[in-house]
Amino acid sequence: MGTDDDGKEHYTTRNIFELENNIQEVAENLNQHVSHPIHPSLIKNIINNYKLNDEQANAIQHILQGSDISIIVGRAGTGKTYALKAAKEAFTKVGYHIQGIALSGIAAQGLQEASGIPSRTIASFTYALRKETLKLTKDDIIILDEAGMTDTYALSEIINHIHKAQAKLILVGDEAQLQPIGPGAPFRALLERVGFAELQQIIRQEEPWQRKATHHLATGNIREALKSYQEHQHIHYNKTANDAIHRLIDDWHHRYNQKYIILQQTLILAHRNSDVMQLNGIARAKRILAGEIDQGFSIKKGEQELWLSVNDRLLFLKNDPKLGVRNGQFGTVKAIESDNFGKVKSITVDLDNNKAVTFDPEHYGHFNHGYSATIHKTQGITVDHSFIYVAGNYWDRNLMYVAGSRHKKKMDLYIDQENHSNLESLIKGLNKDGMKDSVLDYPLNFAKRRGIDIEGLFARIKEHALEKLKVTRKYLHEKYHQLIVIKEKISAQHHKQPEIVSDKHKRHPYLNNACSTQVNEVDDVKRTQEKFQKLLNDLDQAKTLKNHYVVYRLKKDVQLEVKNIYKNKKMHQTIQTKMPEFAKTLEQYHSKQLEYDMD
Repeated sequence: MGTDDDGKEHYTTRNIFELENNIQEVAENLNQHVSHPIHPSLIKNIINNYKLNDEQANAIQHILQGSDISIIVGRAGTGKTYALKAAKEAFTKVGYHIQGIALSGIAAQGLQEASGIPSRTIASFTYALRKETLKLTKDDIIILDEAGMTDTYALSEIINHIHKAQAKLILVGDEAQLQPIGPGAPFRALLERVGFAELQQIIRQEEPWQRKATHHLATGNIREALKSYQEHQHIHYNKTANDAIHRLIDDWHHRYNQKYIILQQTLILAHRNSDVMQLNGIARAKRILAGEIDQGFSIKKGEQELWLSVNDRLLFLKNDPKLGVRNGQFGTVKAIESDNFGKVKSITVDLDNNKAVTFDPEHYGHFNHGYSATIHKTQGITVDHSFIYVAGNYWDRNLMYVAGSRHKKKMDLYIDQENHSNLESLIKGLNKDGMKDSVLDYPLNFAKRRGIDIEGLFARIKEHALEKLKVTRKYLHEKYHQLIVIKEKISAQHHKQPEIVSDKHKRHPYLNNACSTQVNEVDDVKRTQEKFQKLLNDLDQAKTLKNHYVVYRLKKDVQLEVKNIYKNKKMHQTIQTKMPEFAKTLEQYHSKQLEYDMD
């Protein structure tokens, strides 16, 4: 295909190349049609009723009035599911049929429970389409959640079914979170070609500094995120891996035994399955020693043996529609029935969604202890308290972003100094780029080597760009006329006041001009004061962040602004007479030479 930023050659198969180009072509076609618009008055009512913030309102306007493919980039904890709930109400009110799909069962369940949108897995959805037990029509709206984890094969099949049925596809995801396990990264590749609305205002974390840290993780600024957590003493260094694990379990056990904190709202995260197994075992041993559970019953799972007790936490590992459980779902064991020989015949589990299921482990054996889970199992999950075990050198920015954004109240990281001796080592270890490539990242190099008609390719791109410009021109034309109407309404409401002023113009033209000049001068001074204060605020923030280059540049800007004010004698005089406090501040900065330091 071509070389990446590091100069490494990347390759693909012809099948993947054709599939990814097909995704692009179909997406561009869908993007040129607006077949499912919702009336602006209904959108306005929905926004008001749900009390959406500006970003959420913009996102559902993008969905409800956009083309037949719409993309929402929702950073972790920004309330995207709540926005989808609002969009669902608008679509259903005008007769559209809306359904959700997601890669994992737990993500589909989360979408359904939080938004009220009936949801299923991608595998179930595409299987039903292939078997023709499900048929899409032009009245269908399909929401693909966690779209960033969807690979080329799955998205190709989905988007072609949507296009054929003239339905609408809404992709919701975050390209910075976990990448597809299968080939390609089609969601990220489509962002630049289709356009998107973005939700960046994080609301999940309760502490403002944690929300800011999550934003740093979302934008790849691992350094600032980890510095914040270290400053607030949420990163714990230990000599060995064994020390780190036992300290994590001790802290976890102490935390959920505090008042108002329940076990179900805590979760231990790790990257490797081997670490998860070890953490689950030690967590369970801790509870047995504390008298919270007993040893329980031995359950054979192939060659493995799993001990299970009442009040154990359980994690389901496979979807089972008949049983009513999904892969990635958590619950608490409430009852275990056994025969006279101690063989377990049934297990009853209270799921975290307040439903109960009972099953025979011989018929359904896809479960494990649920104190700890891999990060891949937890994308889309929210808990109050998370405990993250960072082991080995297999981590990257994407993993850290997902792991570091699951909590609402507290997150703690546990590090062994055998792998990461200090903060700098940890930053280096977690700052690797885990993004996957797409064929669409290397269109020109690949096309040249394969003898593809470059002129024809650019002609198609040019034609598509011109079509987009036509749509944009029409949109701007409509907005311009809307502004004219608003301006006329404002003028009509205030027409009496201009008449009085007009009379004064006739009687005292000189007085009126003088007053106007004074008002303009005061307005200029106020704007100058606001600009200067913003520079000082930015300077303070840069000093706090110890960004030396930015501090240097901002000090130069402050110095230049002071000089300009002193050069404008009329403005300086107005400041001295009208704004003595501002004048005092200026004098302080004028009397000393600002120098770059290491504050």
